[in-house]
Amino acid sequence: MALHDKDDEQHRQQLERMKTLNSSETSKDPQSVPSDIIIEILSRLPVKSLLRIRSVCKLWFSIISDPHFVKSHLSLSTSNNRYAHHRLILSTNSISVHSCPLYDVLYDGIVKALEIDYPEPLDSVQIYGCCNGLFLIANRDRDLFIWNPSTRRSNRLPCSGSGGLPVSYNFGYDESSDDYKVVGIYYVYKGEAEYDAIVKMYSLKTANWKRIGDFHNGFSMDCCVQYLNGVLHWTTIQNCESSYTWTIARVGFICI
Repeated sequence: MALHDKDDEQHRQQLERMKTLNSSETSKDPQSVPSDIIIEILSRLPVKSLLRIRSVCKLWFSIISDPHFVKSHLSLSTSNNRYAHHRLILSTNSISVHSCPLYDVLYDGIVKALEIDYPEPLDSVQIYGCCNGLFLIANRDRDLFIWNPSTRRSNRLPCSGSGGLPVSYNFGYDESSDDYKVVGIYYVYKGEAEYDAIVKMYSLKTANWKRIGDFHNGFSMDCCVQYLNGVLHWTTIQNCESSYTWTIARVGFICI
């Protein structure tokens, strides 16, 4: 099945679930607009508009808050070939971030970038990664947050309890479990120049960290991480008897 066909089928199934969920609401008022029409209209609105209208009535709030609708809305937004609902996030320093429509950058000569507030007053912020409009950020105290700039909501992650020095973080979406997961790598020094690199993974669904593996002596992890097809990739350097070997460390979310 082609990728677009698969997305269309998933979108259709999600809409069917939403119709079932809301059929009882619309049946109370024969003059009301059918729920499937409402869902189709709402699924094509930008996030900012959805946030404004979700309190109009209980039905709309129920639709917009439903996880199936959220996935359907994301699928439609990302498949728009004119990038109507895409935005660029611009971070020029550690204390401010701006956003502008990607459509304006591509098709309009005038672009206005608006400043976005971080989830709490922060004097220094580091952005570790992004996925499906969500950002993994940290403050000066190395507290981690998963932040949604569109909704202005955030989720502070608990301490990983690794006991080591954090070296690298990133996160992505695990399609197999419908979950967002954060991977952290920590150095635990054993004396002299020896250390182990501990790898831990955080699940947004379970709100727990889990140790998934270690890299033992000899690996130097590059902080630059690439997320592709459900797998995070780090560049590593291994010292083998004074010769250096470049390798790729891969962490797939499916492993937990």
